[in-house]
Amino acid sequence: MSTRHATRIKLAPWALLFVAASWGLAFVVMKDSIQRQSVNNFLFSRFALAVVVMVLLRPQVFKLFNKDLVTRSAFAGFFLGAGYILQTLGLERTGAAITGFITGLYVVFTPLIAAVLLKARITLVTWG
Repeated sequence: MSTRHATRIKLAPWALLFVAASWGLAFVVMKDSIQRQSVNNFLFSRFALAVVVMVLLRPQVFKLFNKDLVTRSAFAGFFLGAGYILQTLGLERTGAAITGFITGLYVVFTPLIAAVLLKARITLVTWG
């Protein structure tokens, strides 16, 4: 095993801990933010900023746009947007810890829903 690979293996748990802590802390920050502005304004501001940053980082992505991509993206975006709105409305009415826990359950429910709706077999690899 190379030194670089060994270093990456040692850093992996710390990176996972950092990402998990950042993700959890985001709920606390969001809870504070939605007490100062409406859910819709918060989400608009959040994603408008994300679009600006993405366009600045990858302006060439617009060359890939076509009618089919925009149609499929709008369809998926509708459900993703509904999920974000419902999640943030839930955060407005409950605590950050509860919202984070319920949101984290998607990791468990996604394969189960796929098994029911898509008749997909859940393998051990799916559960990690």
